Amino acid sequence: MSTREGVEQELEWRRCKANPVYFMERYWHISIPGGSPLFELRSPQLEALGVWEGGDNTISLKARQIGWSTLAAAYAFWKVFFHSDETVVMLSRTENFAKKLLQMSKYGFNRLPEWMQDRGPGCEKQNLLELNFVNGSSIESMASRENAARGITASLIIADEWAFFNDPAEAWTAIYPATEVGGQIIGISTANGFGNWFHKFYESAKAGTN
Repeated sequence: MSTREGVEQELEWRRCKANPVYFMERYWHISIPGGSPLFELRSPQLEALGVWEGGDNTISLKARQIGWSTLAAAYAFWKVFFHSDETVVMLSRTENFAKKLLQMSKYGFNRLPEWMQDRGPGCEKQNLLELNFVNGSSIESMASRENAARGITASLIIADEWAFFNDPAEAWTAIYPATEVGGQIIGISTANGFGNWFHKFYESAKAGTN
């Protein structure tokens, strides 16, 4: 590799670190039936990323099959790959769904250009539920169950399909303390009926009362 190529790659690395949209649309591949295209972000996804980067806790009600979980998995990877000492915990309704969510992160990681993988932190551990890097950052994906995330100190917690957890309220009780030490919570889910805990929690968030 020439000196010029090395300089260009370092500049590109810094652009990706500074801007997750730039990184995702130029380097992040997603799995779809029959292909592996780059992630083309839609307007709602761009809006969500802007809010997530701001560090606020958010809860989103989504339609099915619009790429919200894909976006969360990509954002989680961007956090840990380009930044040191970031701990991301992803909660799903079952262990099988937890494995699938982390697989989205690993799928994009394994398809990054070789130069970017070499420039990035080395992968220290990779299995069905964990992805750890030598920069001290990690993603742990787990099923939501009683006390699943209680006591974990995380910089980011993603609750995927929160309305379908066995006990959505207990999950909130477990993960809420993370916000008290600077952590961020991103909750996303399709609807699971009316009048339940998640529906009321989402509506109160919209009203600005929680």
